Amino acid sequence: MSQHRRSQQRRRFAAPPQIGGPHELGQNWLVDRRFPAEMAEILRHAPPYPVLELDAGNGALAALVPLVAAFALCLVTLGVMITSLCHTIQQVSAVAFGGLVLFGALGGALVPLEVLPGWAHGVAPVTPTYWVMRGFGSVILNGHSLPAIVLPCLVLIGMSLAFVAVSLRRFRFADAKVSF
Repeated sequence: MSQHRRSQQRRRFAAPPQIGGPHELGQNWLVDRRFPAEMAEILRHAPPYPVLELDAGNGALAALVPLVAAFALCLVTLGVMITSLCHTIQQVSAVAFGGLVLFGALGGALVPLEVLPGWAHGVAPVTPTYWVMRGFGSVILNGHSLPAIVLPCLVLIGMSLAFVAVSLRRFRFADAKVSF
């Protein structure tokens, strides 16, 4: 199949370009009729549930969707809040990268919570990473389904609402961020 594809590509590249056609726009893959057939062939030989070897029958795979969506919403609103609190782009960058490492470490994304000191166990539930890792652990490691992620999703959405409230209170629409 790959040898056939290479010969077809050589032939296509050797052909004169079509004026105003997709070859000029660099969109060859959109008009290539073999693309859907090759994708169907790949999907036909793929295992039925290749994503993290989760059993889709018990709803574990479906449970990840709202959890990831709630976490993404939380991170976006956290970013907006950081932007509303900082005056310069460098401050935003420093707080964002520092928070990334701090939240990742305290929330259990970098190391398991069991190896963290005692004081970190009390601080960890304040971070969004703790709640998403708790949800991921219950779904991926323990095989639970949708009811196991209700609490983490609600906490992440609650954090998002708190971030939005702070952002609306502190955001200055008339001011622009400066570089330094």
